[in-house]
Amino acid sequence: MTQASTSWHQLLTEIQLVLIDDSQGLIQKPPRHALPLKDDGVLLVMPIAGPDIAAVKSISVCPLNLTKGLPAIQGEILVFDAASGAVLATLDGALITAQRTAAVSALAAQLAAPNPDGDLLIIGAGVQGKNHLEAFHILFSTQRVWVQSKSMASAVALVEYAKKLGIDAHYLPPKAPYPASIQNIATCTPAHELVLLHLQNLDFDSLFITAIGSFKAHLAEISADICQRFAMYGNIICDTPEVSHEGGDLLLAKLAPADYPTLGELVSKKKSIDPHKPTLFKSCGSALWDLAAVRAVIKNT
Repeated sequence: MTQASTSWHQLLTEIQLVLIDDSQGLIQKPPRHALPLKDDGVLLVMPIAGPDIAAVKSISVCPLNLTKGLPAIQGEILVFDAASGAVLATLDGALITAQRTAAVSALAAQLAAPNPDGDLLIIGAGVQGKNHLEAFHILFSTQRVWVQSKSMASAVALVEYAKKLGIDAHYLPPKAPYPASIQNIATCTPAHELVLLHLQNLDFDSLFITAIGSFKAHLAEISADICQRFAMYGNIICDTPEVSHEGGDLLLAKLAPADYPTLGELVSKKKSIDPHKPTLFKSCGSALWDLAAVRAVIKNT
């Protein structure tokens, strides 16, 4: 299995190209298969095929692993040549998932965040938190970050990593008041409980939130009140139409995800938003993002 990675700028470009291909009907992406595992875990099988390459990602997502010192996401991506069917590579599914998820958040921020380079709050200090930190710092030159996590040790470790990147980084204890300068928030948790309950002290009109932790209808990281506030006074964007049955943050707030544009509709200009309004981005994941990441890796080999 190859530990493959690519630059954030290239990954951002590949995601946009995949969305354009998809809008033109060039990609086959059957629904992902989800097999429930013990303790709210799930085994995901995600096939996808473009005109150039095809791939199948098989990963397990077991949130309680984090309490046992084990990775929450484990698995592989098997890559094929779309014409010959030849196996081209076997890639680290967890690494690809972490990178492409953060890059998708960055694309949403590029399209819709009022101030994507503004101060960033990361809630959840695991692999996804680390990748969102890197993506926003490299792509938008984010210079100040707060990290909040139930695990103080994990949060402090991510703060120290951020400082090595030259970022002005700080630990924010749970339930501590939010610094008023925060303009961007990434919720990157196992989604077992709400982690963003209010927006006190923050300038709502300047906010961009990317919610990535929940991909099940009964789980949410963000309160219903916050989601409804964005529905009334800001923008809501979904990563794909699958949010309609996987986006617990919106579904539990009694909102219909189909009422809001997807990233693909924005990139292909089928729909538009007001980029000056605050934006909530709901991400549940898609094999489209895996294909983009795989393409970037293959081009670099």
